[in-house]
Amino acid sequence: SIKVFVLGRITPKAFRSLPGMGSAAADISKEVNAKYMADSTLYSSSEVLLLKWLEYHAAACPPSALGVGNPLDDVGGLLNSFDVQLRDGHVFAKVILNHCPFLATIDPNAPPTTATGDLEEGTSIDNLYPKPCAPAAAAANLGIVLSALQTVGLRFTAGAGAPELAPSELYECSSREMLLFALFLYQQLPHYIPKATVSFTGGLHEPLARSIELSNPAKKQIIYDVRLEGAPCFKVADTQVKLEGRTTLGFKISCHAVFTGQHKGRVIFLSRGDGIGTAHASTLVFDLAAVVDIGSPLSSVETSSKLYIPTMIPVTVTNPFATSATFRVSFTETKPMLDMPKMGGDEKK
Repeated sequence: SIKVFVLGRITPKAFRSLPGMGSAAADISKEVNAKYMADSTLYSSSEVLLLKWLEYHAAACPPSALGVGNPLDDVGGLLNSFDVQLRDGHVFAKVILNHCPFLATIDPNAPPTTATGDLEEGTSIDNLYPKPCAPAAAAANLGIVLSALQTVGLRFTAGAGAPELAPSELYECSSREMLLFALFLYQQLPHYIPKATVSFTGGLHEPLARSIELSNPAKKQIIYDVRLEGAPCFKVADTQVKLEGRTTLGFKISCHAVFTGQHKGRVIFLSRGDGIGTAHASTLVFDLAAVVDIGSPLSSVETSSKLYIPTMIPVTVTNPFATSATFRVSFTETKPMLDMPKMGGDEKK
């Protein structure tokens, strides 16, 4: 029934509109539709599209902060089965990171190290144990992958009410079960592609706000957990939002920047529906972008002086932060309008 009612929904037509792939989705869909429908006897077109989806994101994901690129490069960039090439977790990690780049935690200037000063491996989804992996390291990598999914509200289980799959169970599973895990990612991760960008424009210390309209077309209420990623200038008033059945709600996001320049972030609405008292809903993701300039002055100080005669101007500086800070002083000169004498006119007496 899974092959007919779930896997069978992955069709070339549906694949073309898949978020996060751009024009590549149409190209892959056309290739699979023309080539594999007649030639492949091992996999159906749905299974081939699923392999191609994994293959695409493994290649499209940017290299990690430690320079780790496409895990399929050693086999020509091709994924041929739901078996050996997936068991070390590297392909799954790249697919997840290409949808949720905020899960990357490694700072290239300060990577994790051991007591001896060597690079510590296996600490996060962007720092797995390197290929080729021993069975224990491969299982540990899959554990990191499952943990990263939990971070964004995704739990892979063998069935409703069942405990989450253990890393060792995922490592030892059959090709058919590995296909189910890949299918789970295919169903869930596209929802983490941002649906729109919420833009802010203003000056330093200027309170900015925008609202995202959330709607619930179902009869049951929807509950979202709200997560913010990115620049600290973005704030939300609540970390959970409830929408009663068939209602619409404006969710406010504020921006209060203390540095000029461009600031980026992301807000994620994770559905907490149980299907009984609350409805299931898709995850919603929006990019946040703020452009902050110097803005209006906090205060004005006036003085007067004769030309070329220096004058001291005392300026009171107040620290608006809750911690000590060092401030950089810069000057911008604005030239006043000058009254120029009229030339060529007759002087009136």
